[in-house]
Amino acid sequence: MGVPRVLHIVGNQGEIGGAEVSLIRSVRALPEGEFAARCVVVVDGPPRETPVVARFQAEGIDAEVVPMSGKLDPRGWSAVSRAWRRAAPDLVHTHGERALLLRWGVDPFGRAPWVHTVHGWVAETSRDRRASVAVARSLLRAADRVICVSEGLREGLPAVPEGRRVVLPNAAPDLPRIRPGAGDEFRAHFGLGPSAPLVCWIGRLSPEKDPLAALAVAASVRASIPGARFVVVGGGELLPDLRAAVEEGGPGAGVSVMGPLVDPSPALAAADLLLLTSRTEADPLVVLEAAAHAVPVVAPAVGGIPGMLADGVTGRVVAGGADALAGAVVELLSDPARRRAMGVAARRDLAGGLRVPRRHGEALASLYRDVLGARRRGAPRERDLPGNRGART
Repeated sequence: MGVPRVLHIVGNQGEIGGAEVSLIRSVRALPEGEFAARCVVVVDGPPRETPVVARFQAEGIDAEVVPMSGKLDPRGWSAVSRAWRRAAPDLVHTHGERALLLRWGVDPFGRAPWVHTVHGWVAETSRDRRASVAVARSLLRAADRVICVSEGLREGLPAVPEGRRVVLPNAAPDLPRIRPGAGDEFRAHFGLGPSAPLVCWIGRLSPEKDPLAALAVAASVRASIPGARFVVVGGGELLPDLRAAVEEGGPGAGVSVMGPLVDPSPALAAADLLLLTSRTEADPLVVLEAAAHAVPVVAPAVGGIPGMLADGVTGRVVAGGADALAGAVVELLSDPARRRAMGVAARRDLAGGLRVPRRHGEALASLYRDVLGARRRGAPRERDLPGNRGART
């Protein structure tokens, strides 16, 4: 038998987000030559160029884009089906709700072994969203394995048999060399010298990330440290609202909005702190990126964040709203030695566990081997064994 072919399907809105970066890192971390990966990126709207496929290809991953206008677009479904047949996968690995639904439509009887990664759930802000999430969670019961990037996500899928829900956190990025002055160019772009206090907010500008709360944090911080500057890096649906709020002044004073960056490294090389204001999170990659650059994080105690950061050791995990976050920011900006020590500890923390790319890749490869082996043997899956609680990976 040749090298097993793994087809990844990921839903996308035309930008490179956390799920795409996580997928790239996972594929790159797999043992060399053991699996052949191909990616189908399903994007909203008519055919167009997208940076996502170019990024996959630049990383040496075979990828193609499938445009899709709405969930019921027959041309989109046909294109995914054709891509599936061309790939002739030995195993299918889906990412996100749209990919999950497409897999069910193309292969409703589960002929191909199926793994799904839950990177997180978009906030259930409407009846349609709640219904969509409920359908997705129901469909996951048919998966051979469901990978959750945090323990909280695993616990949120009680309908999936426990032995088939596994926790595999996101892989860490490669550790960059820390060079003095590496962030000077980024700072100069905003008229900042090397010693000016700089806090960065990096992420998707969407309701669940609550970027507008960063303005309230900034206003509170600047009342205590007038020279502090904030830079928001990201793209998304709230970008116009955020820019309008900043242009109006008031809480937006001292805040600059940069828009999206493909690589956040320039911002992190310049930052003294990374700020998160999210209402919900799973296993945010930006926290790992910050740790790789030895930048401590101030974040709310939501989702998987308390499991990623040791409060007071690798950053600050804060219960409460903007005022509480601002207090933690002021505390660390006022104590450079403690701030640097936290950053060093956060970077050191990446050197252990399944976040290490080699260990992450081996864990994923082991999961693939188990799924493929069980299908070849015709063994019943865990959910079919009465009373089986399964073993957590």
